Amino acid sequence: MSEIKKNPAGFVGKAKLIAAATVLSRVLGVLRDAVFGHVFGAGAVWDSYTVAYMIPNLFRRLFGEGALSAAFIPVYSEAIESGDKELAQRLGRATLWLLVVTLAGVVLVGQGIIATLGWVFGDNPDTALMLILAAIVLPYMILICLVALVGGMLNARYHFSCPALAPVVLNVFLIAAGIWGTGLLGEEKSQKIFAIAIGVLIGGLAQLVLVLVPLKRQGVGLGWLWQPQMEQIKRIIKLTGPMILGLAVLQINALMDYLLARWLSGEPSEILLQFGSWKIPYPEEPGAVSVLYHAQRLYNVPLGVFGIALATAIFPYFTACAGRKDHAGLVATLVKGLRLVAFIGLAASLGLMIVGRTVVEFIPGGGLLSLFGIAKGEFGVAAIDRTTWTLMFYCLGIWAYCGVHVIVRGFYALQDTLTPVKVGVWLVALN
Repeated sequence: MSEIKKNPAGFVGKAKLIAAATVLSRVLGVLRDAVFGHVFGAGAVWDSYTVAYMIPNLFRRLFGEGALSAAFIPVYSEAIESGDKELAQRLGRATLWLLVVTLAGVVLVGQGIIATLGWVFGDNPDTALMLILAAIVLPYMILICLVALVGGMLNARYHFSCPALAPVVLNVFLIAAGIWGTGLLGEEKSQKIFAIAIGVLIGGLAQLVLVLVPLKRQGVGLGWLWQPQMEQIKRIIKLTGPMILGLAVLQINALMDYLLARWLSGEPSEILLQFGSWKIPYPEEPGAVSVLYHAQRLYNVPLGVFGIALATAIFPYFTACAGRKDHAGLVATLVKGLRLVAFIGLAASLGLMIVGRTVVEFIPGGGLLSLFGIAKGEFGVAAIDRTTWTLMFYCLGIWAYCGVHVIVRGFYALQDTLTPVKVGVWLVALN
C-alpha cells in the first residue's frame, strides 16, 4: 500500500521536512549573498556574472525544476502506483538519458553562440567578461537538470530529504568560493569572479552525487537506455511542450528584466542614445542588475521556505489522487494547501516589508559579516537604498506567488498543461 493511501494528510509532515531543509539552504544563501555583496558590491562585475548565470538558470527552471520534472513525476508516479517495477525502471533511465543527450546538444550550440558573440562584441570589457563567465557556467545546466530529474524520481518515491538538501550543498561550495577561492585568483574583482563560476560547477557535481546515492540505494538503475519511442516518454514530451511555453514566457520575462537593467545602466556622464542633438543619458547607474539580484534573493527566502516547500511536498499527493481519479480528494488537498500558503504568505509579505531595509543592511550591506569582525565591504548606502525599494515591490506579491506554485501543480497533476500557459501569457502581457 502506498504512503498516500496510508496517510493522505502526510504531505504536511513532508512539507515540514522540506521547509526545514529549505530554511537551512536559505540561511546559507543569506551568508552566501552577504559574502558576494562584501566582495563584489553592486557593480559591473557582479552584473556580468548575474546575467551569465541567468542562462543555465533559465534552462534549469524550464527543463529541470520546471517543465520536465512537473511532467515526469505524474507519469513516473503512475508507473510506480501500477506496481510495474520494470516499467518504472525503464522510464526513469530512458528519460534521464534523453535529457542528457538533449542538454549536451544545447550546451554545444550555446558555446558556439557565445563564441560568436565574443567575436562580435568582445571589444567591450564588461560584455567580454559576461560571455567568458557564461561559457564557464553553461555546463551547469546539465548538472542541475539531472539533479532535478533524479530528485523528482526520489520525490515520487516519497523521499524528500536529499533533493531538498541539494541547494544546501551548492551554497556551501559557493560560500567557500567567495571566502577562499576569490583570494587565490588576484586582487581585481574581474579576476575574483572566476572563483564563483568554478564553484558553481563543482557544487553542481556535488549536488548530483547527493541525489544519486539514495536513488541507487533504492535499487533504481540508471544505466544507458535509449528508448525515446516509449509511450510514456511521448506523453512526457507532450506534457512538457506546453509547460515549457508557459514557463518560458515567465522566465524569459525575468531574463529580459536583467538584460533591460543592464542595458539601461551606465555612468551618468555617458550617453545611452543620441538622435542628432538630442541625447539620452543612462537612467540607471551601474549595479542595477546587482540590485535586482539581491532583492530577488531576499523575497525568495519566504517564497522558498513556505510556498515552494509546500507545493513540492503536496505534488505527489496531487498526482496520486489524480491517478486514482479521486478528484474530491485532490480538491480537498488543494484547498488545505491554499489555506496554509495564504495564511503564511500574507504574514511573510507584511513582515518582510516592515523589516526590509534592516534585512538589506544586514545581509548584502555587510551587517552579518561585521558580527564576525569583517569590515564593511563594497555594498554601499546607495546600493542599500536601491535594493530596499526594489524589495518593497517584490514583497507585495509573495503570498500570491506561493499560491500559484500550489495551484499550478494541481493542473499538472491532472495533466492539464495548457491552462497555466494561457494564464501565464495573459499575465505577462498585462505586466
